[in-house]
Amino acid sequence: MKVRAEDGLVYFYKKGKTGDSVLTKNSNQFYLVCKEVQKKNLHIHIDNARLLPTENDSTVFVEYLPGLKYEAWFIQAEDSLGADGKLQKGKMVFTSFLNGTTPLEKNKIRIQIYLKKENELVLSNVYYYKD
Repeated sequence: MKVRAEDGLVYFYKKGKTGDSVLTKNSNQFYLVCKEVQKKNLHIHIDNARLLPTENDSTVFVEYLPGLKYEAWFIQAEDSLGADGKLQKGKMVFTSFLNGTTPLEKNKIRIQIYLKKENELVLSNVYYYKD
């Protein structure tokens, strides 16, 4: 299945069984798909885990870190000069930062995606972590 981002839409869903809300060490990859221009407007809150990028720019994985709270967003990488001498815009890079501790139960991972400009919650999911 291939998903293409449309204007205003953000897709965030688990890779593999779509109806499954249980995460394990082997079942922790997600697709995060949106238009390139939307990336700078996303702000993600994660409880008991953090999201980390993969080599594919639309896939992230969850690293279980009980008791901690993280935030993630895309930042603009440095612009660079191409081989042809023209300025190339920097790529949007996904990054995570620690933001304290969470009172959420340790077996639950909550992921919330906000639009920064609108301060609007567009998605909130709770997953259960199992060793």
